[in-house]
Amino acid sequence: MLYPAHENLPPIMRGYTWDHRFLFEVYGQPFNFTGYDLTIEVLENFDSTTTITRWTTGNEITLTDYGLIKIELSPTQTRNLLEGSYVWVASLTTPDFGGPRQTYPIICGKVKVVTCDKVGS
Repeated sequence: MLYPAHENLPPIMRGYTWDHRFLFEVYGQPFNFTGYDLTIEVLENFDSTTTITRWTTGNEITLTDYGLIKIELSPTQTRNLLEGSYVWVASLTTPDFGGPRQTYPIICGKVKVVTCDKVGS
């Protein structure tokens, strides 16, 4: 059984650009993401059926053939998030190998959305 890696994301500040990059390795080697898709869902908790936000390959997520995952959010995207503590799950969907595509959770962790509305007041 494949268990998801655990990684907490840095806080997302509402109304500001946010990005995070990390290397995903399998058995110590960078994973080749060619042909794969990644979806990240931010949830209230791991039992939640309601998604706070969803990020996808080609939009907020860029995957490379040398294992790099880049997540980039605009100020507009972060402004629409509510302040709070959440969890996130990254699910990898396999390429079309001639059969049905498979989806597996590969990374999970915690993430906070914070505001700086009162900073300096």
